Amino acid sequence: MWHTDPITVRTNEQMAEAKTGDAASYLAALRGKSRSHDAPLPDIEGLDELTIDGPGGEMPLLLVRPKSVRGVLMYVHGGGFVGGTERGLKFLRGGSNAGKFEYVTQLAARLQIAIVSVGYRLAPEHPFPAGVEDCEAAALCLGRHAESELGSSNFALAAQSAGCNLAVAAMVRLRDKHGMRPFKGMVLANGIYDLRLTPSTRAWASTSGRLPVPLETIDQCRRWYAPAGNFDDPEVSPLFADLSGLSPALFLTGTREPFLDDNLFMEARWRAAGGETELMVCPEGSHEFPGQDTPDGELARATINRFISRVLQ
Repeated sequence: MWHTDPITVRTNEQMAEAKTGDAASYLAALRGKSRSHDAPLPDIEGLDELTIDGPGGEMPLLLVRPKSVRGVLMYVHGGGFVGGTERGLKFLRGGSNAGKFEYVTQLAARLQIAIVSVGYRLAPEHPFPAGVEDCEAAALCLGRHAESELGSSNFALAAQSAGCNLAVAAMVRLRDKHGMRPFKGMVLANGIYDLRLTPSTRAWASTSGRLPVPLETIDQCRRWYAPAGNFDDPEVSPLFADLSGLSPALFLTGTREPFLDDNLFMEARWRAAGGETELMVCPEGSHEFPGQDTPDGELARATINRFISRVLQ
């Protein structure tokens, strides 16, 4: 029997009370949060920012490097293709912004993993394929330099929301263009894999119970990302890609998630293609549940940490 966590239910109610408005307001809010990340990093050992040469010029990365490194985790943030930055690590830490870097550096030290978070280009200024190209370039850079610079070529990947779309599309590129499968495992939380919009997304207006991000905003974000309307392109909607030969994957989603079908369908297609999968479905879990200070959020993060530790053995 599924257990519904009352704290998760209350968190959903609080999210509804702070409901986001139209797409323009949503974009402005995301960009406002991104600007708040411009402050200097705190002086924490092992925490640094750097840039690499990307397809569109210099690409920022956030690096969390513990003293002992047995693996490297590449992280691709969410934000509806239009927001977020490489500093957006809530998915890995939970809770508010307070103490976020301390938590992540402690997590990196406990798991003995270096974390490399990718600051990919954002729509609408940089639509498809910019984000996919940047994630591809970051993975290639890891493949070339992680052993010498970080002391390990033992790689895993984690992504959230729109970042899952970009990450999977980039992994397919690595396989097809470069003959590479560098990641031993992938954590994919609340991903968006079908920009044609799955039934759960299309039903969101009537079933959301006033949770944030209305269907109209989701629709605008996909059009900002793919203005050509090529939503059936497997690189835009990786649900339709050839998924054979990809790494083991942990999928996380919730029943109060507009992209519930995306995640259930993608996990099934991954298995049908011969891949190894794990699936966590959180009753009443919303789009943000893995990063929330709730028992379900804590369980999600513990599940993620166990998966990463296992694939990087």
